[in-house]
Amino acid sequence: MLELLLVIGILAILGTVGAGFYGSFSSNVQLDATARAIISDLKFARAKAIAGENRYNWGLHFVNSTSSPYYQFFSTTALTYTTDASTTVISTTTLGSTIVFVTPPISSSTDILFNAIRGTTTSSTITISRSSSTRSIYVSPSGMVN
Repeated sequence: MLELLLVIGILAILGTVGAGFYGSFSSNVQLDATARAIISDLKFARAKAIAGENRYNWGLHFVNSTSSPYYQFFSTTALTYTTDASTTVISTTTLGSTIVFVTPPISSSTDILFNAIRGTTTSSTITISRSSSTRSIYVSPSGMVN
């Protein structure tokens, strides 16, 4: 009987430690998946710009709203994201309910726009966070994303 209680106690301790580890692990998996999706979309925008598709500039517009942070994949004839007819939003991606932008700051937005044919842009950083973990995505002036 004592052995059975000892085994149950050890299993309870291992279960508690394992559940905490699993929660942290799953948090990091979701954060990494979101970072990879943003990187993929940035590289796709740059590829479209370099290909000169429709002679447009291509980019991502990141919005850190208080209710639901998101980013938009867009094309434009302008030199920045605009809400007029020169900009066409291709898709909108909302971050997961527990993932937020650190940069851009809350209630603001930022654009990463790749120039047609050259694929260049301004140096930018997008940082996302979940709980105490963060991932930063860097875009160099030459348009390289990592």
